[in-house]
Amino acid sequence: MLVLHGENYHLMGSLTPPEGNYAKFGQLYIVDTENELQNRSKALRNGKNTQTESTIDGLRKEIIQPIMMMLNDVNPYVKQFRSARDRFRMNPEETFHMRIVSRSDRDGRTYNMPTASEVAALIPGDFNLGMDKRDIVLQHKSGRLTRIDEIHISYLALQYPLLFVYGEDGFRIGIKKGVTEASKKLKKDTISMRQFFAFRMQERENESHVLLYSRRLFQQFIVDAYTTIEANRLRYLQLNQTCLRSDIYDSIKESENAGQSDMNEQGQQFVLPATFTGGPRYMKNMYLDAMAICRHFGFPDLVITFTCNPKWPELTRFLKKRGLNSDDRLDVICRMFKMKLDSLMHDLTKKNILGKTASSMYTVEFQKRGLPHAHILLFMHPSSKFPKTEDIDKIISAEIPDKSLDPDLYDVVKDMMIHGPDVANQTAPSSSAGNSATATSAAASSVAAKSVAANSALGNSAMETGGSWRIFKFPIHYRSTAVEKLSFHLPGKQTIIFKGKDKVKDVVSRKLIENTMFLAWFELCKVDAFARTLTYIQIPNYYTYSKSQKKFNRRKQGFSVVWEKTWELLSEDIEYNRRHHFNRPASHESSFRELAGLKLTDNDKKLYALIEIEKLMKRNGSSLSLYESMPKLPANAKSIENQRKIYDEIISAVVEDRGGMFFVYGFGGTGKTFLWKLLSAALRCKGDIVLNTASSGIASL
Repeated sequence: MLVLHGENYHLMGSLTPPEGNYAKFGQLYIVDTENELQNRSKALRNGKNTQTESTIDGLRKEIIQPIMMMLNDVNPYVKQFRSARDRFRMNPEETFHMRIVSRSDRDGRTYNMPTASEVAALIPGDFNLGMDKRDIVLQHKSGRLTRIDEIHISYLALQYPLLFVYGEDGFRIGIKKGVTEASKKLKKDTISMRQFFAFRMQERENESHVLLYSRRLFQQFIVDAYTTIEANRLRYLQLNQTCLRSDIYDSIKESENAGQSDMNEQGQQFVLPATFTGGPRYMKNMYLDAMAICRHFGFPDLVITFTCNPKWPELTRFLKKRGLNSDDRLDVICRMFKMKLDSLMHDLTKKNILGKTASSMYTVEFQKRGLPHAHILLFMHPSSKFPKTEDIDKIISAEIPDKSLDPDLYDVVKDMMIHGPDVANQTAPSSSAGNSATATSAAASSVAAKSVAANSALGNSAMETGGSWRIFKFPIHYRSTAVEKLSFHLPGKQTIIFKGKDKVKDVVSRKLIENTMFLAWFELCKVDAFARTLTYIQIPNYYTYSKSQKKFNRRKQGFSVVWEKTWELLSEDIEYNRRHHFNRPASHESSFRELAGLKLTDNDKKLYALIEIEKLMKRNGSSLSLYESMPKLPANAKSIENQRKIYDEIISAVVEDRGGMFFVYGFGGTGKTFLWKLLSAALRCKGDIVLNTASSGIASL
């Protein structure tokens, strides 16, 4: 495991070592090359100048020698260092330096082998004004270390000569994307550093797999790649983001009244945006979002831990074919875990294997030994809650399965979920099949949500696996419910964001600077009667906030608009269900659209669809009547339910041959005639005889 503290960077020393010191790193190609094999053996002893014969003899010199010869033949950087050796031998008193160029005119999308003259040059003198600021300059004897820039094209070739033996170029700015229909629609036509490393970490046919099969060195490469990406992002923010500061409105007004004009010392400065993963603002926002979801849906019903299993058959087949261990391909572990996690979330939230869910969220962490795991919170639908202990026992078991009753499940638990010093299987992966628990109190809810939100940074996690996860741009935090952030403040205490170079007068004189989302809510309630019936938290459901106008506007895409466009989709099974209920199936002798069974008009379909929607809303403690923009049920909607009760009672009396007399009373237009026709059709379709008669009134005529 690699744990990184601080900044990761690479340095290069001078061409020759100081007097009295042994040569190391690149100096081994120049100094005392007649004894290079012996010198390399010495250099591997942690930089010390003394070593024993036993440690030297422990190295396999029959392997080191061919590697040296190979690099001499194919590596352009080694050739330049050898040129420096020859230069020293011919003119030992001459002063010169080596310049390793940072630019290349070749297409970054192809694997062109660079030549020695393209990657470096030996230049007489101590300095050259025609150099790029990112060029690496190695002095003859400077006694100083030179830092290699992260976006230098030689960054990888110099750090990993055995992985990039031909001196292949690393990432550089300006590599064009392949021209496809998808790339034509993108604003940026060049690839990012993250995309470059994600591309290099993929295994493809007809390509060298030395990098991917290099085991521990590949782990180091992943950490190096991830830290390089993060360092480049931070440097971009440092150089391109203007100095942003924040302070409350009253404080800025006091500075204006005091005659101050400089804003560089006003308030507090912040550099990292809230979108920077792992930053303090990001972590705080994730926690607050999680708590907002808990406030809306209540306590999470299930807390599930899903952990990667290195013994998954897909992984073992992949690794066995290549002769590798699970630790050697942590990038594949990440990709496999992501697919398994997506499948699990689909089963939980779409297939509802544990019940219908109202919301879900998870965060991904990485164990010290490198395996990822996810903490999942599920907020169940009111119809799928677990109010009793018996309900919980149906989905959670803390017992080892009976080997005789369920041998397969017993083997899974024994091999994958039992661990610790006092059990039989001490080599089992930890909770690889997933654990679940219930959160039944406010404290448990807060702790669970805080854990899900706050543990989403890499921190002291395994950098190899976490780096792979981030390079592939997999999310470390997910939630299914969107959260709108609502500002809240006391009078004059609203936060104002400004640049350090701004003047106090310019900031205070901004248009609508005193207005905020919170104050806009008060203004809305003054003119909108419907808004006064809502709480501040309910406002975003019906209004959108305009940052430019600093006011709330009624949502244009209301439910009524959506209803008119989607009612056919929502009611597509209404007619089928009514036929099934009234036992009036469609005739198979005609086409599908020419049904001989029960037919409903469009208005009937809309009505029955609204009735079903009303039922669902009532189960959740709501109703269509509470929302002004939603279509309302007609006044006779209740009579339709009464019709169904009457129909069921009369049909059951006929089917059971109980007989009887039924008196149906209702006002005009409540559907009595429809009920008679429906009863007649339902019985006649079975071959029964139905006679409709009337004794008085207009119906008797």
